[in-house]
Amino acid sequence: MMANVLHITVLLSVMVLGLLIPPVQSTCSVDVSQRTNVTFGTEEEYSAPGYPENYLPNENCVHLFVAETGYKIRFEFEEFHVENREDSECRYDYVEFYDGDSTSDRHLGRYCGHKIPPPVLSTGRELMVLFVSDNSIEPGSFKAEVESVAEDYLEPYHLGQCGGLLHADQGEFTSPGYPYGYEANEYCVYFITSETRDTIQLHFTSFDLEVHHSCQYDFVKVLDGNDLQNSPVLGKFCGGEDNRPPRIIESSGSMMIVIFHSDVSIHYEGFYAKFAINQIGFPDIPPASSLPNSVAVPVCDLSRAIITDRGGVIVSHELYPESLYPNGAECITVIVGSRLSDKVYLAFEEFDLQTTEEYSGNCDSDTGDYVEIFDGNLNIFNPSVLGKLCGEQIDRFTASLYMQIKFVTDNIQSQENRGFKAVFTVFYVDAHGCEIGDFQCRNSRCIADYLVCDGHNHCGDNTDEDTGCGTDIEEPEEPWPDSSYDYSHHDYHGGPSKVDIGLIVGICIAIGAITMATVCLIIIKVCSQPTSNNLAETRLTNLQTVSGNDMSGGRRTITIGHDNPLYMGANEQAPPIPPKYSDIVTLPTPTPQQNDPIQPISGATAAYFQPHGAEAPAITSTAPPLEEKEPIDDAIEEAARPVTFTHPLPQIGGIHMRGGGHLPPIGDAPPHTESQLPPLRHAPTSDLSSSGLPPIRAPPSRLPPLSDQPPAYRD
Repeated sequence: MMANVLHITVLLSVMVLGLLIPPVQSTCSVDVSQRTNVTFGTEEEYSAPGYPENYLPNENCVHLFVAETGYKIRFEFEEFHVENREDSECRYDYVEFYDGDSTSDRHLGRYCGHKIPPPVLSTGRELMVLFVSDNSIEPGSFKAEVESVAEDYLEPYHLGQCGGLLHADQGEFTSPGYPYGYEANEYCVYFITSETRDTIQLHFTSFDLEVHHSCQYDFVKVLDGNDLQNSPVLGKFCGGEDNRPPRIIESSGSMMIVIFHSDVSIHYEGFYAKFAINQIGFPDIPPASSLPNSVAVPVCDLSRAIITDRGGVIVSHELYPESLYPNGAECITVIVGSRLSDKVYLAFEEFDLQTTEEYSGNCDSDTGDYVEIFDGNLNIFNPSVLGKLCGEQIDRFTASLYMQIKFVTDNIQSQENRGFKAVFTVFYVDAHGCEIGDFQCRNSRCIADYLVCDGHNHCGDNTDEDTGCGTDIEEPEEPWPDSSYDYSHHDYHGGPSKVDIGLIVGICIAIGAITMATVCLIIIKVCSQPTSNNLAETRLTNLQTVSGNDMSGGRRTITIGHDNPLYMGANEQAPPIPPKYSDIVTLPTPTPQQNDPIQPISGATAAYFQPHGAEAPAITSTAPPLEEKEPIDDAIEEAARPVTFTHPLPQIGGIHMRGGGHLPPIGDAPPHTESQLPPLRHAPTSDLSSSGLPPIRAPPSRLPPLSDQPPAYRD
């Protein structure tokens, strides 16, 4: 209990002291006021603050070195110990370089760790150096020499550095960080020259950059000459199917420039290249007509550490199986597909590594030599482990696009163990057919055509070797499990899975159901159409024949009937036609009385007007004479005359009214004039009801509306 209290007290004291004591400040300037002019022929020393003691935390130092006109700066470390945490990518403590006087100039590199970086060379007079440390305390320091060199000076190349001078008849160079991957914003220039006048040949043994159809992101550019601005371009390459470098690139003279550029985004493994004058050439590489799988690749061959072929063989060492594999080795080989849908398949055919006495079937770090397989599709710098093999274990693995093979041996030399041999295949899956030139396996894998009948099972189901090749590859009696592969995938062992078969059956059933439904709808549509209008072929029953006048005045006989929905057959009798309303109800026939209103005149509605000069026919009225009254004025007297007229009507707008006598002027009759005729519109309903007649409906008027002007007659 007391120990816990003491521990808490110490922690609180440390926290209080941390609040009271200010953080350690940088001992160097944060601007470019620290400027050193470097003259030719002299060397300046640059070191970490506090050297040779450890540098302090929270340092932020900026130093600018300036050379004389016509010269440039060369910076080389002699000691280098800077904090480097795992997977940090120099994010904590580091030394950084810029090719100019500001951070907006070209970035020349950032370094940390305990390995001495390569020399840094500016392209102009100025070189900016930054040193940064975080707030943690880590032991470390560094020391460097700075000198001024001629403007045309080229740094002798060291394998793995970014650019340099390669002055020899043959040699090799790589991208920075190969084979573990290059950094962002790399710009490396390799000058290749020879003392003879022979041309220079260039051959890439490994090549893996970010692919783009026009190589706009990461690329390698080869120039024919020694002029960065004006030398002809021999090619620009970034990998993939269309932009791979050719087998041999040759200059026209004794000088060649190779430029490597990377952008800010994706990082790949890089390249390994060899050069030689044409008198030496490359006699060991396979001829152009040979297939990529004709030569086995040793896993410890650095020049073939990145494999972009679509299939081949990997062995533990160069002289497998005659000689012994090396001890104390740690080798890495990476197999990379060229498209996003590619997968990498690796099957070990032979495996025999040395184990220790502690070996009990599990591959631990103290059980001897081993091989470890990684899938780096998601993160090539931190790939996931697919499996680990040791002793005499045999297995096979499948990775997505990127597979890494790591071979580790201890310091004890093997006396009888032969090593291993494995077959690799880059494939894609397409159940509907492969691209032209590819071979389709029974399990829907698509492989390169040159892998067929090469004596190795590249398909995984032996399709490529049992198609009449004459090669008998013995398959295991039981399915050989792939420790890393999803067995539910339909490209494993024998074709489509149950899921694919069920999907195909379901689609077929759906198509059949839609077809049947369409046929049924068509039949229903046809059956629901009305039949012929011939009454003899319809279901009209109780036919009757009716004769009458048509519109032209002629006689016409028609047959009528009604559609009986209960009539189902030709021999069945349909019920009779329902009776008419007039057959059930009999209306009384009206008899004219003495005081009845005037009945409509027969034929009076045929015509109301006739041409001018035509004699109007006489109209005989059965109405009683109107009762004479004392005339009020001429208009009333005219209106009070009897209905029967004996004199011709006066002309009204060129038209004679039928009948005789004189009509009162239209519109002149006063509204209070009493007429001997009973007003039809005001006839009492009781009088009409008592007469036994049906209600009188006024016929529609055909006369034009009355106005002050008589209507004009139209011929």
